[in-house]
Amino acid sequence: MDNSLKTERAQQFDIVIVGAGMVGATLACALSTSPFRVAVIDAVAPQPFSPEQPHDLRVSAISIASQAILENVGAWGGIKTKRCCPYRRMRVWETDRRGDTSFDSRDIDQPWLGHIVENR
Repeated sequence: MDNSLKTERAQQFDIVIVGAGMVGATLACALSTSPFRVAVIDAVAPQPFSPEQPHDLRVSAISIASQAILENVGAWGGIKTKRCCPYRRMRVWETDRRGDTSFDSRDIDQPWLGHIVENR
């Protein structure tokens, strides 16, 4: 056994979240006030946001329900100050054109369906 492992006391956690992306980070925030000891493990530490950095081409459509979760864990305030834009309509289709679905915020009497946010 490696000597450094012998001298360090092993940490114990009730919950270990593997991946600090949107879902893992949100779950960690949601559990932050719980009695559980939570660890988040990711291969790379997140980089701080800078308005000068290039736009992230990877984006996600955050629904109204997901926005409510992010508000409840205290993350939405920071997200909405970054590159974030509401969307009112969305069309989803299959490449073979057999499936085609459209969503519109007017159908649910809301000003928007959600927000498009950069994954970073």
